[in-house]
Amino acid sequence: MRVTTESLSDTATLISYLLDDAPTTHAVDPTMPPRPAVLVLPGGAYLEIAEREAEPVATAYLAEGFNAFVLRYAVGADVPFEASLADATAALLRIRSGAEEFGINPHRIACAGFSAGGHLALALGTIAEEAPDALVLGYPVTMAQMGRPLGQRIPDLVGAITPDTPPIFVFATCGDPMVPVRNTLDLIAELDSHLVPFESHVYLLGGHGLSLARPASSGGQAHNVEPGAAEWFADSVRFLHTVFVDVELAGSQPGYDTLLLRRRLGVHMPLRNLVADERAVHVMAAAAPALTLAVQDGELSLLVSPAQVAQQSPDLIDRETLDKLQVSLDELN
Repeated sequence: MRVTTESLSDTATLISYLLDDAPTTHAVDPTMPPRPAVLVLPGGAYLEIAEREAEPVATAYLAEGFNAFVLRYAVGADVPFEASLADATAALLRIRSGAEEFGINPHRIACAGFSAGGHLALALGTIAEEAPDALVLGYPVTMAQMGRPLGQRIPDLVGAITPDTPPIFVFATCGDPMVPVRNTLDLIAELDSHLVPFESHVYLLGGHGLSLARPASSGGQAHNVEPGAAEWFADSVRFLHTVFVDVELAGSQPGYDTLLLRRRLGVHMPLRNLVADERAVHVMAAAAPALTLAVQDGELSLLVSPAQVAQQSPDLIDRETLDKLQVSLDELN
């Protein structure tokens, strides 16, 4: 492992944790596949940097084959949120533009943030000019009303979710006394409504600021150790490998490709999302009038897709009509 530190601005410092076979210069060994990367944004209420959520998390991802980075961004009572976001954006741009130097895939960069750092990571994925390819959020702040306890004016990010938001892994605990679990529950509801691929875990036990929830990241405090919640890390690694592995849309086994299909206008998209698009409504009415009439009469759950209807109620849409509908909807994408 090689550790390097560079200053990105007066307020931003980027620490790189690179595995030993990563290149030391821009001359990359062509036989070595570029690694995925994780940019870690520690929490600290936008007032400080929580050390337990910095290097311990970065080195844990390093051990799983990710080159990792920790950003020390602008914090302090008088520091506006915009300054923190500018630092995070600069860090992501530096990592992506330096992909060859760091031995990473520029299209496989995740951002992992905790608490206020989770808010900052989610801001990167929603309102920033440069977005990571996936997010890992630990007990994140997502709502603007949390700004008052933080002493900050922060944007509400639940309302900033769009279908273009990158895939998200999020975890929280039921009894978090500082960041109510509602921050996570409202987030996942919005992700679901926009068909953003996500995985969520709400653990029964554990307080705020768990980091890895293991003794090594506990700072010697028993309340920072919770075996159940510690499962989040292994789950996040699996999630990232699932999202970052290129998949071909072939075969019948549901996978990440199935989630991606649901995001495109087509027969695999839930009816609730199809009918929200006026163009799709016109196409459905022309290609599948029986299905359209059943939707208008409230005979179908809008959570199912035309493909699922074809399997269960072929009288509403048969296979041939389904294929024609897919062709027509493809023209809208």
